[in-house]
Amino acid sequence: MERGERLKDRRKCSLVMTQKGLEFYNKASRLALELSQELMAALSEEELATLSSLLGKVRERTFQIRRIQEKVADIVIDKLTT
Repeated sequence: MERGERLKDRRKCSLVMTQKGLEFYNKASRLALELSQELMAALSEEELATLSSLLGKVRERTFQIRRIQEKVADIVIDKLTT
């Protein structure tokens, strides 16, 4: 990664991936995909569908809990600042 400056707002900077970084990212992505495919090959189509459904439920619940935590944090901050 390289750091670049923003001309309009000097308080901000941008990050640009270098060619070396892009090559590393592409290689890592290919390896991760190959590993994932190898691991999932042990499951039948039905098992993959079940896994996907279950992970979707866990993901949704995670977002629900996170929203609740953010609301609680907002309430606490509001109480502390008033």
